[in-house]
Amino acid sequence: MAAMMAPALLPAQATCARGEPLTQDDVFKLVRAGVAESTVREAVTACGISFILDEKDAVSLTNAGASRLLIGLLAPPASAAPGAAWQAPTDGRQMVWAPDGSFQMGSAASEAGRKDDEAQHAVQLPRGFWIDSTEVSNDAYRRFVLANPAWQKDRVDRRLHDGNYLKDWNGTDFPAGKGDAPVVWVSWYAASAYAKWAGKRLPSEAEWEYAARAGTRTVYWWGDDFDASHVAPMITPGEAAAFRSPWNAVAMLGGVWEWTSSIYRPYPYRASDGREEASSSDRRVKRGGAGTNAERFLRPANRSSELPEVTSDLLGFRCVR
Repeated sequence: MAAMMAPALLPAQATCARGEPLTQDDVFKLVRAGVAESTVREAVTACGISFILDEKDAVSLTNAGASRLLIGLLAPPASAAPGAAWQAPTDGRQMVWAPDGSFQMGSAASEAGRKDDEAQHAVQLPRGFWIDSTEVSNDAYRRFVLANPAWQKDRVDRRLHDGNYLKDWNGTDFPAGKGDAPVVWVSWYAASAYAKWAGKRLPSEAEWEYAARAGTRTVYWWGDDFDASHVAPMITPGEAAAFRSPWNAVAMLGGVWEWTSSIYRPYPYRASDGREEASSSDRRVKRGGAGTNAERFLRPANRSSELPEVTSDLLGFRCVR
């Protein structure tokens, strides 16, 4: 038996030796070869993985012999209590659960600071999703560029940024002491590439606003009146309760602006009308405002946009799954 198991371990061992995480194919091969599950889990923990298992593949891996414990390492729960936490096995970052539901997207005509592009309308989110509890950090982004040299500062395709990509970095090193701070000077293309590498994606504009409202019907998740104490500064917000929504997402307002997947188009929001076309070079929506912005920008309904190659010291992102 041992002689049969050893060859099955070779692909995973070789991958680890190269400093690369296990692929989905690696894990399937180990499970189907009958390798002891404790050994598979140890390999996953030691090497990391390059994927998040989706529901269909979770069923396939279960049918191949994987236990719930192994599936739990590779895939998020299909549903959870609002704000429940789960750690993504790819980039190791905490995500929180936003349940399915409906909400009023946009703003009422009476809302202070409102703009003409915020016409209020009902949007249904038929499926819940996991969203990063905080904005992607410098430390997390460094792991991405080390694993993907094409996205390193001195190697990135000039068509994918405005010339200021990772402007505050020195090669693959972020500014000293800012590992936990939100990564900035990243284009929409770069944010999308990170999300794909992590087995995630950027949130749609509707998902972002839904998560920022966290099931509330007021202007802000804390009420109808602006309260600067709930707006995160542009430094690491940490675990400050004041910046944490009822669904445990930190710095949805303030911190830095966040890229979404959506093309900037008039409301009503319809995911099927072309505004989620990944290959388009049209302007993409950014949300949330930055900690240094005026009150009118720091509203869940506020919309702004940039060309996808734009970078800024006020612009970062978070991911969903």
